[in-house]
Amino acid sequence: MHVSNAIPISISNLTGVKYNVTLPNGPLQTQMLFVKDSKGILIGYIMGIKDHLKYVADINSMINSLKF
Repeated sequence: MHVSNAIPISISNLTGVKYNVTLPNGPLQTQMLFVKDSKGILIGYIMGIKDHLKYVADINSMINSLKF
């Protein structure tokens, strides 16, 4: 497993890190890790291989709607 492109991120007043993970069978998974009250919250998703850019706005909208 390879981790790349780590950047800071903020959602619902939580700060965390967003990064990509290359899974053993090849797909690229984006993960976001937050820590709140000694608990870790991990959000992960795999973009489709085809036409993935058209789903970025939908995914970002769903993630930004989360309340922790």
